[in-house]
Amino acid sequence: MKTSREKLRALEEAKDLAFAQARRTLKMHAHHLIKSMEDQTEKILDELWQMHCEDMEELTALIESDEECGEEEVLLKACALRSIVRFVPRQTDPQVGSLQRCYLTEDFSQVRKSTHHHSEVDLRQSVLHINHLRKTPSTISLRTQLKSLSSSNPDLSQAQTLIQKIAKPGKKVCRSLSNIIFRKRRDSLLQRQHSQSFSEFQTDSSQLMITQPEAWTPKLTPSQRHPLPNTYDIQLLPNGELLCATKDSILQLKDGRLHTFTANVFARGLTLTKDGFVLFSDQLQTNIQAFTRGGSRSCCFASGYFTQPCKIAANSEDIFAVIDSTGCYLYNPMTGQKDNLNITAHSIAFDDQDKLYATDFAANLVHVFSKEGQTLTPIRAQAPRCVCCHNNSVFIVIDTTLAVYSTAGDFIRSLLTLTEAPSAISINSQRLALLVRDELLLYDVT
Repeated sequence: MKTSREKLRALEEAKDLAFAQARRTLKMHAHHLIKSMEDQTEKILDELWQMHCEDMEELTALIESDEECGEEEVLLKACALRSIVRFVPRQTDPQVGSLQRCYLTEDFSQVRKSTHHHSEVDLRQSVLHINHLRKTPSTISLRTQLKSLSSSNPDLSQAQTLIQKIAKPGKKVCRSLSNIIFRKRRDSLLQRQHSQSFSEFQTDSSQLMITQPEAWTPKLTPSQRHPLPNTYDIQLLPNGELLCATKDSILQLKDGRLHTFTANVFARGLTLTKDGFVLFSDQLQTNIQAFTRGGSRSCCFASGYFTQPCKIAANSEDIFAVIDSTGCYLYNPMTGQKDNLNITAHSIAFDDQDKLYATDFAANLVHVFSKEGQTLTPIRAQAPRCVCCHNNSVFIVIDTTLAVYSTAGDFIRSLLTLTEAPSAISINSQRLALLVRDELLLYDVT
């Protein structure tokens, strides 16, 4: 029979053996993990190198141009090649002639003019408005050629080839721009790879706690009232100013006075993109038009896609929800894809997670769709009229009451009750705007 000392020694040996086995197992798993990471890293580097080569080929093509241009124009054209071009018409769209109006962001003066600062210029802020080049002979010639191409439904690569012919960039600028592109795409790939690696270690997703962001419930103080006859929609801008869609123009409420933002349009719906473009649906032209916040026309698209388009909303990836006389649709302007949501809707809005909310007055529902367009659990509300979203909250006008819901669909509380039902709503961190009959009601938000 073993003594206590012998039993203790046997236990110590068993423990050492178990620890040694565990160390060998961990070392083996670590080796496989490192090898897997090395393989993934090699794959990423191969992708990055391929992207870099493609970028350099496109930028080098610019150098072969015979036209002479200034440094700012060089930057404009080189950036335009690799930036994400928004609102580009489809190949079959007759609006190919508007392609030269698609490359725009903020004011021309914001681009740094020193050559050694070019590497710091953000691509999105570097794609300047093509209007600044329209006075040059080469641009006038380009516009003429694009106009002639628009009637023959050309391949977009033909139009882009013409775009490239405006400028003759220097090699130093091309190298700097290529480095910017390389860094941005590298960071994007690494972030995506990190997310994929993290998801592989989630063995039991049911054990994870998913917390919804806390809903925002602002306090409202009545501020201003303005008569607004024949107005269909309203949209607050980040600076607190307001745009109003009417049957013959878009008005801008600035410093307490109404100014004309753009004339000769029949705007039924307004929205903002994440880059600050103003979009509106034009019932006369049956298309969607884009403007800068300064009122400069950018382009128009989706001609013939919708029948009497009215309400419009945009998510963070510039996928649009559009209500027209036939239904409610999701529309991708880059691909031209149009998906019918098969619902009846009066008002639409995207939240911060790109979920879509659509009020259905007759069904006493607010339909909810995921970012991919899948149907989620609707919000039940008696006679919902219009909806908007801001700061993880959903604001729904239920008959004559403005109520706040969380993005999970939970009722939070009522904010205010009016004597008549509003037909449009817009809210940001500074103001709440409500359109009641032919009157605009403004509230300060705290």
